[in-house]
Amino acid sequence: LHLSAEELEKKELRKSLNKSIEDFEELKETKTKPKNKTKDDKEKGKLIEKEERETGNVKAGVYKKYFGAAGGWKIIALLSFICISSETINILNSYWLSYWSGNFDTIGSSFAIAVYASLGVSNALFILGRQLLWAFATWKAAKSLHEGMLNSVFASPLSFFHSTPQGRIVNRFSKDQNSVDTTLPEVACDFIVCLFYCTGKVVLVAIAVPIFLLFVLPVLAIFFAVVHFFRKTSRELKRLVSISNSPIYSHFEESLNGLDTVRAYGLQPHLLKESKNFVDEFIKITFNTVMTDRWLVIMIGLVSTLLLLIAVVLVTI
Repeated sequence: LHLSAEELEKKELRKSLNKSIEDFEELKETKTKPKNKTKDDKEKGKLIEKEERETGNVKAGVYKKYFGAAGGWKIIALLSFICISSETINILNSYWLSYWSGNFDTIGSSFAIAVYASLGVSNALFILGRQLLWAFATWKAAKSLHEGMLNSVFASPLSFFHSTPQGRIVNRFSKDQNSVDTTLPEVACDFIVCLFYCTGKVVLVAIAVPIFLLFVLPVLAIFFAVVHFFRKTSRELKRLVSISNSPIYSHFEESLNGLDTVRAYGLQPHLLKESKNFVDEFIKITFNTVMTDRWLVIMIGLVSTLLLLIAVVLVTI
């Protein structure tokens, strides 16, 4: 009944050993058990970061930065003055022709032609000044934005180049920069010219038929509703076009770098299929962008025709 001291010591040692083995098994199960990773944990584990895309309206800071790079409020004020002067001369030109045709017998032909020619030359000079000023301002803005982007890339740490594909960087310095160099200045110039041209024509018709202004506000409301509906779709499509262009450059550059490995394992058909998929996605988004632009042209044409119809009816009444 009574155990010896030696047997008790062996029993305690056996219990301690069994407990250590159980603790070790529990610790092993805890380490090998898969954890439920969150989305943030998965993103942190990736080497290549996903390209971000802005949503919603373009922030006011973007416009402020662009026009600030173009020259600030001085350029905007000078450009507005030139556009207003040019459109004013255009209205005076039309008014002078009307006045001349109504008083043909009392006004000398030489004097009338001299006034008409002076107005035409002045308008041409203002148009030339507007184009030169706008070309200089947009060139300055594009140059400033390009230098800022280039300095940012040169000053980036090595981790930036590990997590950012080269095709994405090439896309920024090629297609996106081309949009800033050529597309944006052309579209902005057309917008400014059309804005002052339409304003001048509305003022000209309102002088002849004042009641026309009562119909302008409802038509403008329809116009802004159409543009607001269009902008939401077009803005996101433009962003998708920019993002879908980067994988094409990245895939092409990676294929060239690993060309020996691709040929060794016979992966040419696989890479060709991937490249076609990237191009197809880009074309799909581009096609939708073009279709939305055509839709806007049709709707603006209908609204403009409605406004023209109202003006014609009011003049003939």
